Amino acid sequence: MAEIIDFSNRKKLKDDLSRTDKLEALQSLITCGRCGRRCAKCGAYSESLNLVERVEEGLSLRLCPLCLEEYRDLLFYLRDGKGPDDPLWHNREWVRLWLAWLEYQLALANFLTSPELIEVIEELTDKPV
Repeated sequence: MAEIIDFSNRKKLKDDLSRTDKLEALQSLITCGRCGRRCAKCGAYSESLNLVERVEEGLSLRLCPLCLEEYRDLLFYLRDGKGPDDPLWHNREWVRLWLAWLEYQLALANFLTSPELIEVIEELTDKPV
């Protein structure tokens, strides 16, 4: 009964663990989220990824052959509308899904190059990026 448990450092320990978890998630986003051997759309590992440049947005994506074909189908759909030989699932919702995914990729690219994130990375590595 004479033992006293010191809880004064408990909050600091909890904050440090929370910060560590957040930094690990950030590290995973930076290193795994932009892996050069994974398709940006489906995540499949492939040796034959194709680089897609969206110059007007400053966005580069690596797509596997299947996702590249879907991307090209999207571009044709946006230019010409649905063709008679297009797959049944190429509808407005399919287009919305692709456009939302492209918007997400742009937001992610902008976040990864934001000054605030670069500052955090510099602090963690103790050297400028």
